[in-house]
Amino acid sequence: MTTEEPGKMQISNARPRVFYAQVAKRFFGGSKDKEPVEELILTALGSAMNSAVAVSDSLVKNKVATITQVETSYYRPEEGEARNRLIRNVPKLTIRMKKDPDFKYPVNEPEGEAKADEVVDEDEEVIDDNDHEEEGETVDE
Repeated sequence: MTTEEPGKMQISNARPRVFYAQVAKRFFGGSKDKEPVEELILTALGSAMNSAVAVSDSLVKNKVATITQVETSYYRPEEGEARNRLIRNVPKLTIRMKKDPDFKYPVNEPEGEAKADEVVDEDEEVIDDNDHEEEGETVDE
């Protein structure tokens, strides 16, 4: 079962493009808490438009989704929204994507396996990489 309402993602330069591609895959594949969506709308403003194009290209190349519509426009901030009075119109990119019918996303991670950001110690204790970075130790992979 899938949700009829399209998912919406606002892309910025604050996070890496890979992050947005993974989130988009979760939108299309669903999770324990949310149903998968058939359609996803990516939006980006200004310099983040390059990231939106890269994310959508990655999804097409990996056969996750296809692009159904691309729209460009200008976003005009409201009176109280504009931080700088010189900003009049900001370019906006909207990309509509439809889930590829053959795309399958694993909802449940296999038990007993480490997640991508974790390393398993010899004693089979799961250690988070972030703990080692704070202590100044390095983790050999």
